[in-house]
Amino acid sequence: MKPRVTHHLNGYRRATDELAAQHAVPPSVLALARQLAAVGSDDPGAALSYALDADAARRICSALGIELDRALDYFLEPVGEIPAPAGRRRAAATV
Repeated sequence: MKPRVTHHLNGYRRATDELAAQHAVPPSVLALARQLAAVGSDDPGAALSYALDADAARRICSALGIELDRALDYFLEPVGEIPAPAGRRRAAATV
């Protein structure tokens, strides 16, 4: 059975690294999110956590129909079990 993985756009408070926002990324937005996060061909399942610059975060938020909180640092992160790409650490799943 293939592991089921979804992805979230997670926002963390800069001062505390506390998770402050979590938004599911539907399949219809995932290709754009992967492109903006610069997910490489060596990570086909996007198993790692990808920091987003302000423009990438803004564009993904727009595609999701949500407002960007400029006080947060955003990441594209996997949720669920997924094998890590060869030679790279496995990302911790978010809850």
